[in-house]
Amino acid sequence: MKLKKKVFGMLAAVLLMVTVVFIGTQGMGLVHAETLKVSINGTELQDGKYYEFGGSRGSGTMSECAPDSLPEVYIYYDAGVIEVYGNVRIYSNGGSSTEI
Repeated sequence: MKLKKKVFGMLAAVLLMVTVVFIGTQGMGLVHAETLKVSINGTELQDGKYYEFGGSRGSGTMSECAPDSLPEVYIYYDAGVIEVYGNVRIYSNGGSSTEI
C-alpha cells in the first residue's frame, strides 16, 4: 500500500511538471531573420550589402555602393547588424542628435 501511494505521488508530480512545461512553451514564438526588414531613408537594407548616405538632414538618401569603391562614410548590413564606418550623426524627430 505504501509503495502504491509513493508511485502515484511520483506519477502526479511528473504529470504536473509535464503540464507546466507544455503550457509554458505554448506562448513562445520563433522569429526568423528572413522576416526582419530594416529600412533607412526609404531604402530597405539587404544582407551583405554596403550603403552610402546622400542628401542632407531632412532629405537624406541611402543607396547601395560597391565594396571596391567605398566612400568615407558608409554602412554594412548583414543579418540584422548594421556596422557604421566614418562619422555619422543620427537625428531624432525632436531635433536632437547623436554622433556614432
